[in-house]
Amino acid sequence: FSYVVAWLSGKLSLSGISYETALKATDKSKMRRVFEENNVPSPKFIVAEKDMSGDLPVEELGFPLVVKPVDSMGGRGTVKALEKGSLKKAIENALFHSRSGKAIIEQYIEGPEFSLDAVVKNGEIHICGIADRHIFFPPYFIEMGHTMPSVHSSDIQKSVIDVFCRGIKAIGIDNGAAKGDIKYSDKGAVVGEIAARLSGGYMSGWTFPYSTGFSVISAAIDIATGIDPGKIEYS
Repeated sequence: FSYVVAWLSGKLSLSGISYETALKATDKSKMRRVFEENNVPSPKFIVAEKDMSGDLPVEELGFPLVVKPVDSMGGRGTVKALEKGSLKKAIENALFHSRSGKAIIEQYIEGPEFSLDAVVKNGEIHICGIADRHIFFPPYFIEMGHTMPSVHSSDIQKSVIDVFCRGIKAIGIDNGAAKGDIKYSDKGAVVGEIAARLSGGYMSGWTFPYSTGFSVISAAIDIATGIDPGKIEYS
């Protein structure tokens, strides 16, 4: 929905991101290419489409792989493929859930995963919190909860936040909200995804205000409607 909101905001001269930025934050293949061009750590990937025939060069990525639609949310159609025998079915499932008929096949990154929310005001990024994600039911990726504050060291959190901010700037989110899923591997922080919205799963509406005393939703609404949210800070 973020690209629909961006298109309408542009037509109505409201504060927000550009339509092109919203597409980069929605289509995971565009997002990955932007990260590649801007040297933002991100899994290597290839794109599959319905009209493709023949074998895809997945060997250079290595197994396990993550297969997902380029344009779905909430893990819909996303699955981990452990070997080549399960790949075809995973791609067919991802394509079924894709509105644009494209799927992305990417390297699986081992390590803890973090969820971050930020509001961006005139290009200035304000990180509103970082939480540990709890993912269950492999080979699917279902978030059953999150812990805030994170149990990980401040050095790991700083690395995760730095990569998140680099990704926000690469996509071009300059006014509005940003939500990041960032993994921390043995090689450092890696962007899973960055969306031009706030977290769901009760996180932005419940966990953030309970944990920090700050309403990230209120700040995002102010920015979207052209109201100065004032000093953005949390405890």
